[in-house]
Amino acid sequence: MAEYNYAYYCLHKLKIRPSEFAEMDIYEKGFIMACIDLKLKREKEAEKDLREKLVAEDVRR
Repeated sequence: MAEYNYAYYCLHKLKIRPSEFAEMDIYEKGFIMACIDLKLKREKEAEKDLREKLVAEDVRR
């Protein structure tokens, strides 16, 4: 089921058609999935840092 989520992400963000993703070998899929996970992790960390910064600015006021 998780593979469908990666295929959806590939289609909308990377412009890789689901059939292309499905035809990739296991190593290529694994690389794409790891890159997606890393990108999402970094985005979440950046969002968390921004929220903390905004809260710190509100406290100073």
